[in-house]
Amino acid sequence: MTTRRGYDAVLEGTLLPRSGDRPFGKVDGAAAAELDVEPAQRELSQATRNDIHSKGGRDAR
Repeated sequence: MTTRRGYDAVLEGTLLPRSGDRPFGKVDGAAAAELDVEPAQRELSQATRNDIHSKGGRDAR
């Protein structure tokens, strides 16, 4: 997967669906960081957290 496709997957599969009524321009780094709080608290590796986000937040574990 290219970097661009990876970013698109996270944006379309995770950020935008979870942003609700928040305008696209308001989806920023802070909004993205909020999505990683729970996986980080579970002490999952960065690779696993990236995988979760690229699949739209679906954690298969």
